[in-house]
Amino acid sequence: PEGIAWEVVDKDWLTSSTGSPSTSGGYTTTSLSLTVAENSGSTRYDALILKSSDGEEDQIAVAQFGTDLPYFESQISFSGEEDAVLTFLAPEYLIDSFILPDYATSEVVPNGDGTVTVTISLEQNYSDCSEVRESALALKLTNSSASVVTLPTVQQGYVPAHGLVTAMGVQRFAAAVAAGEDTSDWETNGVVILKGDIDMTGVEGWTGIGTDEKPFTGKFNGDGHSILNLKKAVAGFFHKVSGATISNLTIAKNCGIYKSGSYAVSLGLGGIADEAAGSSFTGCTYTGSLEFAGTRTGEDASAYIGGIVGLPDASTTVTTCKMNGSVSASCPADNAGKLYIGGIAGVSGSSVTNCENFGDILHSSGLGTVRIGGILGCLDESARVMNNTFSGTIAQSSESGSTPNICIGGLYATVSGASPRAFDNATDKSITMGTIQINKFKGSTSTVVYAGGFVGMAEAGTSLSFKGYEGQTNFQGGFGAGLAASTVCLGGFLGGCDLGSPAAQLSFEDIKSSGNIGITYNTSVTSTVRRCWLGGVAGYTNGPATFTGCTNVGEIGKSDDGAYCAKSNGYGEIAGGIAGYAHGGDVVFDNCVNRATVENHKYNNNGVTGVSGDMYTPPVTGGILGAFNYGTSVQSYTLSMTSCSNNADIFAYRGYTGGIVGFCYNATITSCSNTGSLSNGSNDQNAYRGGIVGGAGNATISGCQVKCDITALVYGSADYGAGGGIVGLARESEMDGDVVKIENCAYFGNVKSDKKSTDRPEYPGGILGLGTDETSVTGCKFGGTVQGITVSENNIETLVIGNAVGTVNNVTYWNGN
Repeated sequence: PEGIAWEVVDKDWLTSSTGSPSTSGGYTTTSLSLTVAENSGSTRYDALILKSSDGEEDQIAVAQFGTDLPYFESQISFSGEEDAVLTFLAPEYLIDSFILPDYATSEVVPNGDGTVTVTISLEQNYSDCSEVRESALALKLTNSSASVVTLPTVQQGYVPAHGLVTAMGVQRFAAAVAAGEDTSDWETNGVVILKGDIDMTGVEGWTGIGTDEKPFTGKFNGDGHSILNLKKAVAGFFHKVSGATISNLTIAKNCGIYKSGSYAVSLGLGGIADEAAGSSFTGCTYTGSLEFAGTRTGEDASAYIGGIVGLPDASTTVTTCKMNGSVSASCPADNAGKLYIGGIAGVSGSSVTNCENFGDILHSSGLGTVRIGGILGCLDESARVMNNTFSGTIAQSSESGSTPNICIGGLYATVSGASPRAFDNATDKSITMGTIQINKFKGSTSTVVYAGGFVGMAEAGTSLSFKGYEGQTNFQGGFGAGLAASTVCLGGFLGGCDLGSPAAQLSFEDIKSSGNIGITYNTSVTSTVRRCWLGGVAGYTNGPATFTGCTNVGEIGKSDDGAYCAKSNGYGEIAGGIAGYAHGGDVVFDNCVNRATVENHKYNNNGVTGVSGDMYTPPVTGGILGAFNYGTSVQSYTLSMTSCSNNADIFAYRGYTGGIVGFCYNATITSCSNTGSLSNGSNDQNAYRGGIVGGAGNATISGCQVKCDITALVYGSADYGAGGGIVGLARESEMDGDVVKIENCAYFGNVKSDKKSTDRPEYPGGILGLGTDETSVTGCKFGGTVQGITVSENNIETLVIGNAVGTVNNVTYWNGN
C-alpha cells in the first residue's frame, strides 16, 4: 500500500536490486531482481529477507544444488553402482507433497528453525536391457502462486537386473539365447527370475525363447509372476528347451498364440513351451488362447499341441501345472495328418502329475487321426501319470473335411503299451468331471469316434485296470444333419478299444459313473452314424474284461426332448448302464448296479438278425450290458454275470431291451435283479423285451428276480412282439448246443404285447416271451398279469412261455412278496 516502505536484506550469495517505484490506485509497485551466484561448493539453502516499515516480514527462499552432484546435459547424473540421493533444505511451511516415480521415496525432517531437510532417494536402476533411466521429480507447494516446482531430471546408469523386468528385456534375453551369448546378466545364482509381471504390449510375432539350433538350457523361475498382453505370438513363451527347468510361470488370459503355415516335420506348440527335451515344468499356468492351424507338407509330420508343453520327449516331466485358457485346432482337411491335443501336453513325456485343466479344448480341423485329452493327447507305456484333474470342456466340432479317427478322453485320449497299467484311486487321486461335446463332425462312413470320461481309447494289446474312481464327465452327442460315421463309442470311463485289434485285458473295479451321456437325434434327419455304443463305464470292449462292484448313476442316451432320429434302417445303437457292447474275449460282471435311466432313441425298422448277422441292425439296450457276442461270427467267448441289479427305467425305440442285458450269446447270468420299468415310454416301440435279458442264445439264467411292468410292441419290421418276465426272446438254434435255460427265477408284474397290425403275432410270457424247442424253464415262479390275464395257480402253466414252445418244469405262483 502507498506509504509503506520495504527493505531487502541481501545474503552473501543472494543479492538484489530494485527498480524505480511507481504509484497507482493506492499501491506502490517496485520491481525486484534477485541474483543467485554460481555455486562452486555443495548444495546450499538461504533466503532474502523482506522487511516493511510497519513490521511485516517475508522471504524469498532459494535451494541451490552444487558441485557435490554431477551434472550431465542439464541432468543430475548417477552411475548404476551408487544410490541416487538428493538432499536439500526448504521452508517448512511451503512443502506439501511430492510427485515421484514408484521406485523413489521422500523424507522430510524439520530442523526447528522453520526449515526442513528434504531427502529424495531413488532405487538402483536394475535393468534387464542395459537401459539408462531418467526420472522426473517434482514437489507440490502450499502457496497458491506456484503449486508445483519441477526439480532437475535425475539420470541413473543401470545395474544388471539378474532377472527379467521389462518386455524389452525379455526380447533381448531371447535374442541372447538364440545367439548363444552369455546370459549371466539375467541370472541370479544361475536362475533367470521374473522380477514382476511383464507387460508385452506391442510385441507381435513372438517366436519364443530358444531355437531349434540353440534351445534354452538353463533354469527359469517365474516366481509367481505373469506374462501379460502377449498378442499375435506364433510360439509358446519358450519355443524349444533342452535340459531346462521351468517353474512358477503364468501366461495370462489376455495373451494369444496363433500358429499357421506349413510344417514338413513333426512340431509342437505349447502355451509355456513348444518342445522340450530332458526338461521339467513345475507350477506353471496357461490362461491365454492357443490355436493351431498348420498345413502338413511332410509325409510323416505330426502336430502336438498342449496347454503347457506341446511336444515333450520321454525324459521331460510336468508337475502341478494348470491350464485355464483355451486350446484349439482348425487345420485344413488332410486325411493322412495326425494331431495330438492335450490340456497339459500333446504327449505324456516321462511323467505328468498333479496337473489340472479347467479350460476349453476345441477341435474343428479336418486332420485324419486326432487324439484329444483333457490332460494328454496320448499316454505312452512308460510314462507316469497321477493326481490329474479335468473339469473343463472338450468340443469336437469339425466341419472342414472328414476326420476318419477321433479319440477323446477326459484325462487321456489314448493309452498304449503291452505292459499292464494299473490306475488305482488309493494312490492316484485323478478326477474327471468336465464336459465332452460331440456335436459336429463332417465324417464319412469309415469315421470312428471314441470318447471316454477317463480314457478315450485303449490301444491294441493294452492291458488296463481301473479301481476305485468316480467318473463325473458329462457327454453331449448331437447326431443330426451332416454327421457320418462308421462307429461312435462313448463311455463314462472308457470310450472303447481299438476296433482293429483287441485290448489284452481290461479290469474295472469299484468304478462309479455319475456323468450323463446325452444323445440327441433329429426327427427330420436320418442318422448316418451307423453304429453307436454307449456305456456308463465302458462303451465298447473287444477282449477279456471284468467289471466288479461298478455303479452307474448317470443317465445314458437321454436327450433333452426324448427325440428319436428319422428312419435309419441298417443303423443301430447299443446302450448299457455299465457297458455298451462287449465281445472278443471272456467278460465278467459281478455286483454291478445301474441306478439311472438308459434310453435308446434309434429309429430302426429292421427285424431281429442272426447272431452272426449285420452289426448295423437293430438297436440293443440293457440295464447293465447292452450286448455280448452280438453280430460277430466268433462265439467261443463267454459272459458271466453275477449279483447285478438295475432299478432304473430302460426305454428303447426298437430292437432288444433287457433289464440287465439287452442281448447275449454264450452267457451265464446268476442272481441278478431288476426293478426298473420296461414298459412304454415316450417314443417307445420296442419289440423284444425281457426283465433280465431281451434276447439270449446258448445261455443260462438262474436265481434272478424281476419286479416291473414289461411291454413289447409289434412295430416296424418286427415279425412279432416278445415280452417275458425274465427273457424276451430265445434265439433259434444256429449251432449245436444253442440252448437257453431259465432256472429258479422269479417275476412279478404286468407283461403284455401290443400290435401295430393284426397280421403279426405277439408272445407275452410270465417267464419267457418266445421260446424254442431247446428252451427250458425250471423251478421258476411268477405272478401279476400276462396280456391282461391275472396269473393264478390254476392258469400259470399256460402263461409261462408266450409261444408255448419249450420245456416247463416245476413252475409256481408268486405274489411278489
